[in-house]
Amino acid sequence: MVKNLNGIRGILFLLIFISHFKYVIKDSYIGQTIYNFINFGGFAVIFFFVLSGFTMALGYSDIFEKVTKENYKNYIFRRFIKFYPLYIITGLIGLFFICLPQKHDIIWVYHFIFLYVPLLQPWTIFTSFGGNSVGWFLASIFYCYLLAPFLIMLLRKIKTLKCHILISIFIYIILFLIIYILLVLHKENSPLFY
Repeated sequence: MVKNLNGIRGILFLLIFISHFKYVIKDSYIGQTIYNFINFGGFAVIFFFVLSGFTMALGYSDIFEKVTKENYKNYIFRRFIKFYPLYIITGLIGLFFICLPQKHDIIWVYHFIFLYVPLLQPWTIFTSFGGNSVGWFLASIFYCYLLAPFLIMLLRKIKTLKCHILISIFIYIILFLIIYILLVLHKENSPLFY
């Protein structure tokens, strides 16, 4: 692990933390004045995804030179055990203290059991399950974890710099097209933007 990344992670954490106080900060005059200068939470979340991918590539490039059933199963199990308890705890807090009291609707129990527990809610209209950004982030990054070994193996098989550059350009073009479509549709404030 690269030690210098801890400082970057700390700064990103502060940016995300500050951006989640928007409703409190913007109520004051000073908050209204400075909030636009410190509201980089969306950027920080995206950068966390990039940073996570970078550290995964560093830490697992030798292990996933070849993906086997055994090393993939061990890798996924370790990732799952690491975050799933926090994921369920934040989901229960969201269900009992946000969704059920405010909405007075039993449908949220259904969403919790059939969408939240199996990590499917980021792909539905209930992306954050009542404002649970932690749950959204953990569920979303788990799908990145599922794909990471195969992408690492693929990139290790490609030996030439020219192929790496072409693949990177292709991925960036796809990402820019998606971002452009979302911006044209005025969805930049939607949770689906991520």
